Amino acid sequence: MRTITTDLTVGTGGKAVVNIPLPPDIKYGKYRAVIVIEDKPITARKATKQNIRLPEFAAGLVNEQSTFRREDIYGADGR
Repeated sequence: MRTITTDLTVGTGGKAVVNIPLPPDIKYGKYRAVIVIEDKPITARKATKQNIRLPEFAAGLVNEQSTFRREDIYGADGR
């Protein structure tokens, strides 16, 4: 069994148009397929997405003498 994800367009009259590119090893013939339709159309789902605004605050060094370089933390060999 394989899972193929694709989009489908529902036109007027409730008819669906599906364009599914199949792998070349699927042979000609009848197959049983299951189609799951999500609750909301793709355009409605994208429209509800909003950017999150995070608060800004000024951050500085606790101590101007502390640089937190790798050599300062781990020594001359950098480990």
